[in-house]
Amino acid sequence: MNIQLLWESLRAFHANAVNSLLYAFSNNWCLILLVAAALASIIMGIKEENAAVVREEQNIL
Repeated sequence: MNIQLLWESLRAFHANAVNSLLYAFSNNWCLILLVAAALASIIMGIKEENAAVVREEQNIL
């Protein structure tokens, strides 16, 4: 198999995937809200874990 053909196929596959995601996001606002809510909950969870770890370390000392 030709390496150039494989490379072009991978590029086409990834371009198609990016275009499909852009189309899904531009036509479905609920998907954007869902992704934003998931990111917000992840960030808030990380901040909460970080605060708990700092308090526990202070209690140990």
